[in-house]
Amino acid sequence: MDPSSSFRLPEKFCCQLACAANPPHSHRLNHSCGLSAVVYAVGLVIFALSWCPAEVAAEGQHQSDKINPQARLLRSVVQKCIKSPETYTAEKARFDEYFQTYLFPSMTQTDPKFLGLLGDHRKELLQRYLWASKNPDLQSDLTKMSFDFAKKVAGNRNYHPAVRLNATLLLGSLDAKYSDKADNPPAPYPAATQTLLKIVELAADNHPLVTPPMLAAALIGLERQAQSRDNLPSPVKQKFQQTLLGIVNQPELSKSIDPDVQSWLKRIAASALAELHETGTDNQVVTGLLSLITAPDMPLDDRCQVAVMVTKIPLEGKQVDTDAIAQGLLLLTQTVANKVAEKAIEFEDMRIGKGPGRGNLPGRGMGFKKPEFDRRRILSQLKNLDIALSAIKPLTSEKVQVAVDGVLTAIQPVQEAAQNEEVSDLKFTEHVRQMAADISLAATPVLSEEQDPATHQSQDTKSQDNLDQDDLDLEDESTN
Repeated sequence: MDPSSSFRLPEKFCCQLACAANPPHSHRLNHSCGLSAVVYAVGLVIFALSWCPAEVAAEGQHQSDKINPQARLLRSVVQKCIKSPETYTAEKARFDEYFQTYLFPSMTQTDPKFLGLLGDHRKELLQRYLWASKNPDLQSDLTKMSFDFAKKVAGNRNYHPAVRLNATLLLGSLDAKYSDKADNPPAPYPAATQTLLKIVELAADNHPLVTPPMLAAALIGLERQAQSRDNLPSPVKQKFQQTLLGIVNQPELSKSIDPDVQSWLKRIAASALAELHETGTDNQVVTGLLSLITAPDMPLDDRCQVAVMVTKIPLEGKQVDTDAIAQGLLLLTQTVANKVAEKAIEFEDMRIGKGPGRGNLPGRGMGFKKPEFDRRRILSQLKNLDIALSAIKPLTSEKVQVAVDGVLTAIQPVQEAAQNEEVSDLKFTEHVRQMAADISLAATPVLSEEQDPATHQSQDTKSQDNLDQDDLDLEDESTN
């Protein structure tokens, strides 16, 4: 089938993708910038809808590992092993049998019932066993088993795409040291980190082994691991930066991926970079994030969220052009203000009966609700820009500080009006139009007309000649 042809995946497949993508609630899987588990799940479903249909074969054409139904009865033994180190030592053979012949094989089945339970099975493995155990030996052994399973499945195209997606998500949840305290971050499992980075590298090279949803899952896992930056060795952090910048700086990830989805992917990669709290070699991380903030083809919501990410990177005392960052933020704020001002004018024309929209107004006395101006989006964008501009202001030159002050003053009334239910929509649009004018007046002195957005830097692509498409076999590189 032609990948470019119109195609929509079966609803049951989209639903199980969402189930597979929905991580358990835990500080270990906390996502920055307000990107909740639900948002990630929805994003992966969007991937499914725009995904090359050649990857989705008919049911029954994918590999599944053989299940031993009787091994399910060993769950009670496993639960006893979790509570008692002595029991684990005595029952290790049956403990392993449960996972190797029942739980792991269950996560490879293509029957709709099993596909719908992918997220539940992963949650069982993590919450009931790995995180619940206080036995370091059990955790270490089970983590190794889980890694071997997940790597095998993620690297084999014979498994169902959703099964491989679930396996990739599992890789991103494995730790060498687990923690039950928010102030004591876990230490990511080095081999899992290495595998996730390899998946992202292959995706950046458009290798057919890695599907777009797998790339999303790998980036989600790396973002989580980046939050444990203090437990990542310096060479691993450098590898993080190099690999994630390969996504951020690439103009087009794949022709088969919708542009908005590509922007979503880049935003996750940017979030992971920001979580490292480093400017990068030659300030490449800062430059990469700034390139997204100033990218005209990236949705404004995504650009505003990246703007907040910059505030996570300590810039004070660093050799970073903070004025350039502030100018990028001012340019973005001006763009947001101008766009919303245009919408405000259109809305006003529609409400008072001018323009092409007047014929769409509901008839009087018919009980129809008048159209409302969407305040939530502009409020979200302005809050993010407020945070970013306020953080960068003290680090900039006096001239830029004056401009930032003027812009912050301009956006404040709109933020307040957006949250005040007593302010009518037409009154709110007046605030919006005034804001756009004030921002232009304040920002113009530090924004040259010739200013170009930061240039994306393409990464050198690697030859695919020596890559095995059916086995994610990594070189033995130390990540310790």
